[in-house]
Amino acid sequence: MSFKIIQYNIEIIVKTGLFIGTGNTSMRIGGVDNEFIRNPANNEPYIPGSSLKGKIRSLLEYDAGLLAVSRDGGVLNAKKVQYAKSQNIGNTKNMENILKLFGTAADNKSSKENNIVEQINYGITRLSFSDLNLKKSNNEYTEIFEVKPETAIDRSTGKAHDGALRFTERVVAGTKFIGTITLKVFAEKPHYDNEEEFENMLKRGLQLLELDALGGSSSRGYGKVSIIFDGKELPELA
Repeated sequence: MSFKIIQYNIEIIVKTGLFIGTGNTSMRIGGVDNEFIRNPANNEPYIPGSSLKGKIRSLLEYDAGLLAVSRDGGVLNAKKVQYAKSQNIGNTKNMENILKLFGTAADNKSSKENNIVEQINYGITRLSFSDLNLKKSNNEYTEIFEVKPETAIDRSTGKAHDGALRFTERVVAGTKFIGTITLKVFAEKPHYDNEEEFENMLKRGLQLLELDALGGSSSRGYGKVSIIFDGKELPELA
């Protein structure tokens, strides 16, 4: 078989309050300033697949050596991989696999021929992330949301700034979300995908996520998660 799609089931368990915002930054008197994103069909919280994909990609890019080849703060692309090869820095094999798994956008500044070469070398995006919906079984949740107050501190007085108090809506620890990740694997010219390499890279990205955090305000303790991948806990990162 020259092409197949593999589907992995994924469960994310929130360990510390998680915040993924709606993008609405307007202040509302007497209410929550930063709301958690909700499914408009049932008003339940969910984790967008784009949030999961973007965080895993960024962690894998750091892991492969992005900071050594990037001066613009942007995502990994084919030009940066070529620079890494020419300077013998970073893990260029992993960089190339990242582009195959997560995709590389056409560069408007490159010639049409260069963009075609990039598509031939890396092909289409192999990974697809579904939105993760709230896992509900036996009404296990007494509460799903909490509202956390936060304020800015005046460094000279050690007191809160007047009017600086804001309220952020978080999903509480213990909440679970479920979804899927699919992997496309090609086994014919011009691509001979290594299924094991791709799956191991995906798992590594999830392991890095467990060590880091998901969503906003991670430096303040938000968004620590544990992950069940296809029914199994991930091993500790080697």
